[in-house]
Amino acid sequence: MFKKFVSLFEKANLALGYTSLTAIGFGALLTFGGLGFRHLSKAGIEIIQEEHAEQIANISISAATFGLFGYASAVGLAYGSVEIPELIASCTSASQVKRKKSQESQEELDCEGEKPVIFRPAYEVPSLAENEIYLYKIIIIKGYEHHGLSVGRIEEKPTCQLVIYDNLCESQIDSLSNIFDEIDRDELVGKAFSSRQVSPFDAVNEYTEALRNFDASERQICSGCLNYYGKNEIVCGIYPYGWNESSYCPNKKVDSRLVYQKYEREEVIEHLNQQIKPSKAFIQKYDDGTLMIWDDYTNRRFKFDWSGFLIGDDKINGLASLLSYVSYFASRQIIEQDFSDYIDKFNEDLKGIATVQLSDVGISVKVIANESINSYLTRVYRFRLDGIPLYPYESIVFEEIKHNYNLLTLVGYLKVKSIHQLSKKS
Repeated sequence: MFKKFVSLFEKANLALGYTSLTAIGFGALLTFGGLGFRHLSKAGIEIIQEEHAEQIANISISAATFGLFGYASAVGLAYGSVEIPELIASCTSASQVKRKKSQESQEELDCEGEKPVIFRPAYEVPSLAENEIYLYKIIIIKGYEHHGLSVGRIEEKPTCQLVIYDNLCESQIDSLSNIFDEIDRDELVGKAFSSRQVSPFDAVNEYTEALRNFDASERQICSGCLNYYGKNEIVCGIYPYGWNESSYCPNKKVDSRLVYQKYEREEVIEHLNQQIKPSKAFIQKYDDGTLMIWDDYTNRRFKFDWSGFLIGDDKINGLASLLSYVSYFASRQIIEQDFSDYIDKFNEDLKGIATVQLSDVGISVKVIANESINSYLTRVYRFRLDGIPLYPYESIVFEEIKHNYNLLTLVGYLKVKSIHQLSKKS
């Protein structure tokens, strides 16, 4: 309908233009003619009567004036016929784009298929139940880096991960830089803290207010302590030069506004480390909301979040919580072994499959290219003399034994494959 109107408008405007030009030409001709006859009559040469010449001149001037006005109108309307439809079209297009984005946004929030990460400002998301402890992280939203830093939390949905966020103001960024002892603002990305506040913006305000007098470059152990009130050498009235013992300060009083995940506090981590230290393992806490158990004996590592849930790929015997791993390491007995005397036995068991030999770094197992074990290339697995792998996470480790990978499990796995191969041939 709109296109038909525009087409008729253009045709009418074109007719007005042509008519105006004709009127201008006709008026100009009559004007010169009428004025000429009038001047000749006054000079005594009367071709037509003077009064008729006067009428012709007046009519011609009126026609020329009308023509000029009509032409000017045609030009203006012609310009409008281009600009107005484009303006209307652009408004229509913008409305359609906005409606399309709204539909896409809703479809995106539905998150059908895999679980994508969806970002939503806090004011668009209904408030959740209070009295829960939320983990907040400082983030940069990809594609909107010009907005600067934001703070958000992840809400797990059945079909997506919903990130609820608020933008950070300059004063908040400055306070967080001081708390985390980061001069470069980009280094703040990924830093985490806990809060009961449902609003990310309120959570930052509460967190920075509780630590407003704390300077991270001085005494990290004093973070959140109500006894801390100064800077430089004066830290608190009880310990003027700070608490420098290996254990944590017994007089530390935590600000009630600060809340923590189950395994977020340094004091808790220190207590757990005391339990697993004899088994050559230790827990390290990171500012990004994660923990890592480093097993120095097996060269393995296990990642958790501050609430104690396993989030890494590696695991032991189906264990899934930090506390279960602490119990495992606390009770683990390390028995020193030396498998260098078993080389001949291993070669006998793995005849036709692999060769085992001593090397400069320990024991190496060279697996021969063999279709029965899905290995078409020669691969070398390296172990210490006690059977612990030097590289527990290398890509050549067989999927079936990757969570219990050592010299004995590899030999056992290859031996089963060898027996299976012989049974197929027979």
